[in-house]
Amino acid sequence: MYNYVEKLRDPSHVKALTFAELVKMFKEIGLTIIKTDSYGVEMDLERLLQSSFPYPGDKDKIRQLFIEVVQNNILGVNSHYTGTEIHFTYPTSMILAQKANL
Repeated sequence: MYNYVEKLRDPSHVKALTFAELVKMFKEIGLTIIKTDSYGVEMDLERLLQSSFPYPGDKDKIRQLFIEVVQNNILGVNSHYTGTEIHFTYPTSMILAQKANL
């Protein structure tokens, strides 16, 4: 569902990788993972939509999905109302890795 919304918001979006997929990718290309961290960045939906480039009509689809998400959290992004605005927590992962010495 998360990728579906991201594709509506930005049609050039392909896929958001999970943390496990990112770690696997780093290891597959020979990087040594030194440190990882994950955190959330709170965003307001309207601000995000202002900086997005969805196809015509898709902003309304996204708004409707987030209204439904606030009720049942199907995106897993802690959607909630702050006053009359919909806010959510944008998941962010950081991976510090090092290329092996040659």
